[in-house]
Amino acid sequence: MPVERAPARLATFLVVFLVVFFAVFLTAFLAVFFAAFFAVFLVAFFAAFLVVFFATAMLSTRLG
Repeated sequence: MPVERAPARLATFLVVFLVVFFAVFLTAFLAVFFAAFFAVFLVAFFAAFLVVFFATAMLSTRLG
């Protein structure tokens, strides 16, 4: 009896292992991806803000 149950137990273990592995892997991958994307977005936004800020300051001092 235990010999017949071994493949089913192995298949159950493999399914559970793969589901947990891909859940953890995808969670970590998405967390790293969105953290990198958000960091790049923040840097680009801050750079654009500085460019607009200094361009406005230079124009206002030149015109004013």
